[in-house]
Amino acid sequence: MSLKSAVFLSATWIALAISFGIFIYFYAGIDMAIEYITAYSIELSLSIDNVFIFIIIFKYFKIDSKYQHKVLFIGVLSAIIFRLIMIIFGLYIIQMFEWLFLPFGLILIYSGYKLPKMEENQSDSLQNNFILKFIKKRFNYSNSQSNGNLYFYKNGKLFITPLALALLVIEKADLVFALDSIPAV
Repeated sequence: MSLKSAVFLSATWIALAISFGIFIYFYAGIDMAIEYITAYSIELSLSIDNVFIFIIIFKYFKIDSKYQHKVLFIGVLSAIIFRLIMIIFGLYIIQMFEWLFLPFGLILIYSGYKLPKMEENQSDSLQNNFILKFIKKRFNYSNSQSNGNLYFYKNGKLFITPLALALLVIEKADLVFALDSIPAV
């Protein structure tokens, strides 16, 4: 994808989000529209750190650029579902137990503090990642990217590819980032 098309797609999605904010303004009033635009802006700014983590993960697993889109596409679809569940659950919990705002806020502050250090040491910490250790111990693992497949069968055995591991690590990272979304929004 070229830079020009990436900018166009980003501008299109932002325009759609703003249009939805305008719809909310006419349907539910200015207060709800401001809340929506504020939440959207916060989520957009928080998503930038995800991009850096994705780049580190792709470099670590040596994922070919032609397969990165597939991993990200699956990751985005599942991230939408996970974030929706976590935000709804988090909002419900906060409404029930308002004092939880403090621990959620501390998580947000702590993750903001750790992020620069985490990005510097991410490739080292990937070697000690629980998911990677678990998968490599329990499943057959192949360094082959197998034409973009997440897994393949060879001699009747299931093999997990680097794309599957990259996807799992991306999902784990996104769940951690989703914890930031609850107190931020």
